[in-house]
Amino acid sequence: MNPILRMVLLSAILVYFSYIHQQLRRKRIDLKHILLWIFGGVLMLIWVIFPQILQKALEMLGIMNYLNGLFSAIIFGLIILSMRLTIWLSELGKNQRTLVQEQALLEQRLRKLEGRLEGEE
Repeated sequence: MNPILRMVLLSAILVYFSYIHQQLRRKRIDLKHILLWIFGGVLMLIWVIFPQILQKALEMLGIMNYLNGLFSAIIFGLIILSMRLTIWLSELGKNQRTLVQEQALLEQRLRKLEGRLEGEE
């Protein structure tokens, strides 16, 4: 790998980690959600520091051009990340639906109790 490219990538990864740290410190992202981003950053760091690991894996897959394989791996990672975020979003939607239904049931019980109290008076 070109030394200049390696330095640029290392700098970009350091900026990436500092941004993640800043978001975590401001409590804008939960720790359980940020672990996936940290894992991706560590993986990128390993690939930049030890490009032969990725190169061997790419050769085993039949990909001869390092940059094509790197971009393919990044795109694959983004697809996985996108799927995980979709799952979290779906879970939040289910939780919201459940909370709305529970609130509606509680409001119904409250109205019935208020009706009974008014009837007793």
